[in-house]
Amino acid sequence: MSSINNGASRIPILQGPQNYQFWSMRMQGYLSMIMTPGTPLTGWTVTTGMAPPLPPLVAPVMDVDNNVTNAAEAAASYALRTEEECRRNFLEQSAIGMLIQAVPDSMLHLIIQGDPTTTWDELQRLYGTQGPASVYGDFVHAISWSLPGNMDPAQSIAELESLFNRIEGRTVRLPEVIHAMILLRAVPQGMETLAQSILVNQTQMSQLTWDLVRSTIQAAWSQKMTASASRAGHSNGQWQQNRNPGNQQHQG
Repeated sequence: MSSINNGASRIPILQGPQNYQFWSMRMQGYLSMIMTPGTPLTGWTVTTGMAPPLPPLVAPVMDVDNNVTNAAEAAASYALRTEEECRRNFLEQSAIGMLIQAVPDSMLHLIIQGDPTTTWDELQRLYGTQGPASVYGDFVHAISWSLPGNMDPAQSIAELESLFNRIEGRTVRLPEVIHAMILLRAVPQGMETLAQSILVNQTQMSQLTWDLVRSTIQAAWSQKMTASASRAGHSNGQWQQNRNPGNQQHQG
């Protein structure tokens, strides 16, 4: 069910405040490699509590004869939610397993089974420092951010925004134009013209906002998916036509 790179022997060990900052940066990379089919979430997103709400359940609706009128819809919503819960449970258990390997025996009592978020927060509270090294590490991570080119960028954009919030919680509010420029630089390969288009169409620095860049990237992704679906449909129709050339002769 999973996709976890075989690097367990190289997982860094937390020693204490003296190596927490670099340990946490490396652990983010390892936890991000924990994936499971059917969801863009990773071990890192469930560890930091950035996962979106679970799919809503559709309540059964009864008619006057106490018959359920939306049984299929209610059952489908239950199945969807159950599948998502299973995926997240797998990610959480896998993240806990990796955190167990990343701390010495003396810290094992801090591991809370099934709850990587609380475990991570407690380790950060005890050993994380709010000094320049911590802020610098997050800043380097932010300016080198790269959006995925093969999946919906919404989750990655949300993670970058969370990183900005963490930096600003320790320092001062960064100008919005800096947020926007870093996000613009993070567009995946093949979308460079998008960045150029945004910059050309804005005449004032105040017009270059986070919301503008984010919405433009999302719109470009949606257009890309629509175009891909259209091409796939056209190719399938052409294949069917070539497979049955007699249909054209018959119609003629």
